[in-house]
Amino acid sequence: MDIEGIPRCEGETNVYNYSKVELAKKEKAVKDMCRDYPKVPKKWCEWLYDVIGHLPEDEVEEIINKGLWEKEGKFSKPAGGVLKSGIVLNEDLTPVSGSYIEHTTTKAN
Repeated sequence: MDIEGIPRCEGETNVYNYSKVELAKKEKAVKDMCRDYPKVPKKWCEWLYDVIGHLPEDEVEEIINKGLWEKEGKFSKPAGGVLKSGIVLNEDLTPVSGSYIEHTTTKAN
């Protein structure tokens, strides 16, 4: 959707105005993070590099030492739960005969 008077972004954005050398350093650091932490999405590594690179050093140390970014996020969902019912399926996705499971629990006071 084009909006009159607002140009479209073309190609990669460089909101921090990195020089070519700084972009090369960022690319190397992000590549290393992706190698060391393969389950972390690349965009998150890029975001982390940008945020940490532009925070004062004492604030970065506080984040690390106090574990401020290790807490559950605002939109995190708790892991675990209770299976209330389920069906075991064959490879062709047909139900296994007699595989319906129903489980009810009562809370202990």
